[in-house]
Amino acid sequence: MGRPVGRVYESSISRVLISLYEHASVNVGDVLYVKQGSDRYLLLHVDDVVSKLPSGASRTLSLLPESVEPSGAVIETARERVAVTTPTLTIVRESNGEVSVVRATTPPRVNEQTYLLENGDPESQEIMLMFSHGISWERNGQLIPLGILRSGTATSRSDRERKYFKDARVQVDLETLIPKHILVSGQTGAGKTTSIMGLMVNWAFNAKKPISWLVIDRHGEYSRFSGGYREEFLDKLVKALEANSSPDLSDIGVYVYNLTPKGSGESRYGRLVVKHTQINVGSLSLDDIAMALELSDEEASWLEIILETLENIVLASDMDDRLKQLFQRRGESLSGHLLPLLVAVVDNVCNYEGIGEREKKGVYREFVSQGIYINRLRAWRNRIVSLLNLTPRKITVNSSTITILDDSNSIFRVSEVFKDKHALRELLEYIVTSKAIDFRYRQSLTKYKWYGIDVSRETVTQLERGIDVNEIVEQLEKGNIVILNVSSASSYQADTLVLNTVRRILTERMKLPPDEARRRKAIVIVSEEAPLYLSPEKVKSPRNAFARVAREGRKFNVGLIAITQLATMIERQLLANMNTLIILRTKYRADIDYFSSIGVPADEIPRLNDREGYLYTPDVKVREPIPVYFPGWFEVELESKSSERAPESFEEFARMIRGV
Repeated sequence: MGRPVGRVYESSISRVLISLYEHASVNVGDVLYVKQGSDRYLLLHVDDVVSKLPSGASRTLSLLPESVEPSGAVIETARERVAVTTPTLTIVRESNGEVSVVRATTPPRVNEQTYLLENGDPESQEIMLMFSHGISWERNGQLIPLGILRSGTATSRSDRERKYFKDARVQVDLETLIPKHILVSGQTGAGKTTSIMGLMVNWAFNAKKPISWLVIDRHGEYSRFSGGYREEFLDKLVKALEANSSPDLSDIGVYVYNLTPKGSGESRYGRLVVKHTQINVGSLSLDDIAMALELSDEEASWLEIILETLENIVLASDMDDRLKQLFQRRGESLSGHLLPLLVAVVDNVCNYEGIGEREKKGVYREFVSQGIYINRLRAWRNRIVSLLNLTPRKITVNSSTITILDDSNSIFRVSEVFKDKHALRELLEYIVTSKAIDFRYRQSLTKYKWYGIDVSRETVTQLERGIDVNEIVEQLEKGNIVILNVSSASSYQADTLVLNTVRRILTERMKLPPDEARRRKAIVIVSEEAPLYLSPEKVKSPRNAFARVAREGRKFNVGLIAITQLATMIERQLLANMNTLIILRTKYRADIDYFSSIGVPADEIPRLNDREGYLYTPDVKVREPIPVYFPGWFEVELESKSSERAPESFEEFARMIRGV
C-alpha cells in the first residue's frame, strides 16, 4: 500500500485540489496517484503546493486590531496545505493481463485517498512497472533502454532512491525512431551530451542489428579515451560493444577522426581505431564552400565561373595527365584542388598581367573577358585563405620570387605542388602557356617574378594529402560508429567538413532506388549546437544538407539527433519534424512556452535536476509527455543479458525485471 498524503476536495479533468495531511511531504513535480478500482490508477502531477487559511480563519484575523498579534490558537488554524495537481495518465490492467496507459479522461471523486508514488513502496513499484510495460510497443525489432521512469525531481541521493524507478525502463525501437529525428533540448549543464552518450552505450550493449552513428564532436567530449587508466566514454562504449552477443554486431568498430593541423597517425585498441589526420582539400565541393561561407546564389555563381575558368585553362595545358587529373571535375563536382590553385594564380600570375593597364594579358585577361576583375579575384583569394586557414609565404631565390602555400595550421591538406617552389613554378608555367589563352595575349614568361626559379625534374611531389571524406562515408555504410572530433578546427573549417560529410551521406543514399535506401542501415547524425545548421537563416540555403535530412531523411533512412540549448532557434517547420523530444532543464521562456504547449509542466522545467526531463514521442503507446530520468554513460550497467525475448504479459515482464 502506498503512503497516503491527502484527500481530494475539488476535482475536474483539468485540475484536482488535494487537502494534504499535516505531515505529508509533497513537492512540485511529484507524481501522486488515486485508485479507481482494483486495476486502475490515475496519476496526478503536482503543479504547486500552497498554504491557505481554513474557512473562518481569514475572517477572524481580519477582525483583530493592528496592534494585536494573533494568538497561537489562531495561528494553528493556518496550517492547511493544498496540492494543486493536473490529471495526466490512467494506467489500466486489462482482464487479459495486458496493460494500457491512456490520457486521463475521468477526474477522481471528491474525498478519494491520494498516495505518493515513491520507490521502495511495493504498490508504487507495481504501478511504475505497469506504466513501463504499458507504453512500450511489442516489436520483433530491438528495444533499447532510453531512460527510467521517475516520480518527481531529486536533489539528493536519498531523493533519487525514492523518485527513480530503475526497474521501470522506457524502451524504444531506435531503428524506427531515428529516421524521424530526435530533439534534445536543455540549458548548459542539464545533461544533454551525457544523456546521449548513455543512449549510445545502451544501444551498443543491447542492439541486435547495426545502426551507423556519426557524431559531430565540437568540444572533444565524445573522443575521450583512457585505454584502461580510468573509464572514459569511449572505454565504456567499446566495452558495451564487446559485451554485446549479437552476431550482427561482431564486426562493428568505433572510428575516431581527430581532425588536427598537427601530426598524423593511427592507433588501434581492439574495436577502437583512433586517427589523427587531416582532410584532402580535393574532397571539398563548391556547395561545401558556399554553405560554410554563407554565400548567396549570386556569389556562388561567380565563384563557380572563376573555378570553371581555371579548370578549362588546366585541361587545355600541356601538363602531364597525372597532374592534370588533380584539377579535373570529380563526378559532377569541381575539384577542391582548384581552391588553392586560385590563391596561387592570383598571387603569382594575375598580379603581373596588365593590372591597371589598358591591355590585359594571359590568365587575367580570361577572367576579365567574363567580367571578373582583380578586386573580385583578390576578395575570393582572401576568403579561401581564411576558410582553409592557409598561409601564403613569399620565397626569394636570387632575384626571383614565388608565393607558396603553407597548410600547417589547417585541417585541410593541399597538394605538395603548392608547397614546393620548384613544383609550383613548373605548374604555373603550364598554366600561363595553356592553349586556352590566345597566343597573341599571353604574357611573356620573363615578366613573371618566378621565372628565374629552376625547374627540378627530379622533384617528386605528393599530389594527394590527407584522407578523403568518402572514407568516412564508407565506414558509416558498413554500420560503424564514427566520431568526427573537430574541436581543434576553426568554426569555418569544422562547418566545411561537417557539411561536406552530411552532404555525401545524403547524396550516396539518393542515388539508390527508394526501396534499397530504406533497406540500408539507418544512419543517425548526432549534432551538438543544432541551430548552427537548422536556424531560420541557415535553412534558406538549398545547399544545407542538414535541412534536407531534417525534411526528407526518413526516405533515405537517415536521421538526426539535434542537441541544442535553444530549441526555438531551430526553424519552426524543421522543429515540427522532430518526432521525438527529450526535454531537459531550461529557463529560456520561449522554449518553456513551446514545450508547455505539448503538455510539459511549465513550472517544473526550470526546476529539473541534471538529466531529469520529459520524453515526448509517438513511438511509444502514450502520446503524452512522460517523466523520465536519462542515465549518463557512466551509469549504464553492462550486466549479463540472460533473456532477450520480449515478455508476453505484464506478469512475465514483472518477473523478468525482478529476476524471479
